[in-house]
Amino acid sequence: MATKKRVTQKPQREPKREFVDESLEGAAFRDVTLAGASFEDVTLARATVTDADASGSVWENVKADGAKLRDASLKKVSIENTSLAGARIDDVDMSGVSIVNANLTGAKLTDVNLSHVAIADACIEGLTIDGVRIDTLLASLKKPSSPRGARRK
Repeated sequence: MATKKRVTQKPQREPKREFVDESLEGAAFRDVTLAGASFEDVTLARATVTDADASGSVWENVKADGAKLRDASLKKVSIENTSLAGARIDDVDMSGVSIVNANLTGAKLTDVNLSHVAIADACIEGLTIDGVRIDTLLASLKKPSSPRGARRK
């Protein structure tokens, strides 16, 4: 009796998607894999992204004003020189995201994982987290206080 040789096929990797100098304004992405994709000089204004995996992708010079992102993974995404003004981001994993020179004015983030996210040199005027004004909180922490027991003249 001949022995059957078992052949296993390696899963084929999808090629990394690159979007360069494109207008995807108002586009709808649903149940797509954009992991590791590159978006450079792209307009995603008013685009809708639902049930998508864009983890590890790079967003550079992207205009995504008014975009809606829901039930998606943006884990370890690099966002640079990008505008997400007025965006609605709901139930999105943004852990480990790097954000440099981005505009989030008027954006609303709900049920978002922001663990291991660092924010530096950012305008946070009006930033509110769980009802706490972060700009006010940080300003109060930075105020120098007089040492206890110091005498007033």
